Amino acid sequence: EKYSKEQLVRTIREIGQLGFFDPEAIDPKFKNVDAAAGTVDIEYHVVEKGSSQVELQGGYGGGGFIGTLGLSFNNFSARNLFNKESYKPLPMGDGQKVALRLQGSTYFQTYSVSFSEPWFGGKKPVQFSSSISYSKQFLNNFATRNVDKSKSFNILTLQVGLAKRLTVPDDYFVLSQSVSYQHYDLNNYNTGLFTFGNGASRNLAYTIGLSRSNKGVNPIFPTYGSDFSISAKVTPPYSLFNGIDYGDLKNQKEYKTRYTGDPRSGADGKPMNTGDYTKTEIINGQSGVVSVGSDYASADVDQGKVDQKRYNWL
Repeated sequence: EKYSKEQLVRTIREIGQLGFFDPEAIDPKFKNVDAAAGTVDIEYHVVEKGSSQVELQGGYGGGGFIGTLGLSFNNFSARNLFNKESYKPLPMGDGQKVALRLQGSTYFQTYSVSFSEPWFGGKKPVQFSSSISYSKQFLNNFATRNVDKSKSFNILTLQVGLAKRLTVPDDYFVLSQSVSYQHYDLNNYNTGLFTFGNGASRNLAYTIGLSRSNKGVNPIFPTYGSDFSISAKVTPPYSLFNGIDYGDLKNQKEYKTRYTGDPRSGADGKPMNTGDYTKTEIINGQSGVVSVGSDYASADVDQGKVDQKRYNWL
């Protein structure tokens, strides 16, 4: 191809954004210049830099010790996993990224693993990415600093995505798509943050994004170009699939308050038996719970049960 200053700048930018070389040290050398034909051979001199990272840190905060261990390999080679000669100390060279991170303290734990392939399929620059993370938050009394590990709030997150470089309007545009799933599990986690302390919620979402970036040479401290992105995230209309009228849940007997203790007298002095529907009334200037028997229409709404059903799928 004939010499093009625009293509030269673009090539320097692409090399700099690989993350394997020092962007400020890229030095193109011109050879075999043919002014008549408009052609030239260009040799790029680069300085390799470390692309992998090891993170190890510890600290004290929130009444406890916090430790973190992180490993990030930004030029990994999965196809050489079973090639013992490629371990120097790990198989490298295919531009894949693998990251592992663990963080924990007396009141929470977090684990995450991610993998990305910049040349998915081996024919076009299509990036495949995947990640999984799990976190566990224990019930912590900040006043007494007591941690109850039998009560927890757990979050599991799975995500896969694809990103493809476009040719229209120009090849600086990238279309990305991803699907994510989150599972929230509350195990006797009554903090007032939620209206229910036991139960689970789930979220399935699709995200699509369009971005354009021509900044360079250094992606962290660019000296030219611009960066633009727009994205949208949607979830399925679950009420169309399951036939549940979420607005009417408060009128159904399954979502009314019931007495679960041993038989006793209510705040009004009348008997309150196990299984009776209940409601709160003001008696002699004080709030108290009374039985309404089997009249569930008069009973109070159990907001925790309503929200558990409403937020079963977010």
